[in-house]
Amino acid sequence: MNRTLQRKLQQRLQCAVLAALVPCSIWTASARADQASDLRDSESKQEQLRTQTQQVGAQIDAVILDFQRNGLAQGQDVDTLKGIRSVLGQLSDKQMQQVIQLLQQARSTNDPNESLKTVAQAVKGQQDVVANLRTLLATYKREQAAYELAARFGQIADRQETNLGATIDLVQSSSGKKIDQLDAGQRDSLSVQ
Repeated sequence: MNRTLQRKLQQRLQCAVLAALVPCSIWTASARADQASDLRDSESKQEQLRTQTQQVGAQIDAVILDFQRNGLAQGQDVDTLKGIRSVLGQLSDKQMQQVIQLLQQARSTNDPNESLKTVAQAVKGQQDVVANLRTLLATYKREQAAYELAARFGQIADRQETNLGATIDLVQSSSGKKIDQLDAGQRDSLSVQ
């Protein structure tokens, strides 16, 4: 996967997690203050987070389509992206919508105790969303670390193959000569091996 794209996706996921944390602190204040305007603000922020999450999902869909157009749809990168997309879709379509509905319900009730209970449910739902986003981000980071490690091992294997080829060339070109009979280039190659 393109490094720039990887960084952008990681930054988007981190922004989604951070954006999810802001409404939590606001809702706690809302529960204590029990003010309709605070609830409306929290509801609005949750809707913004949901929209951002859907936008990240759309960007991931575009990356998956690029992989498919280029005949790379069967790799682990695509599977990882599909998994992330699935979780994001579930968060934005179900969990975040439920939190928004709870906030609307809390705002519309006249009973302060009922409103407080509903806000507490919304906070719990938001905490679940934050936990899921953090898990998603951690999973993505682990996948990226494994991908980078595999790439490094590939580079080491390539260098090792080059060194093996040089050793074979050295053995064939020296064909039974003693060390003092080797030319300077052959001695250098031998010292590197």
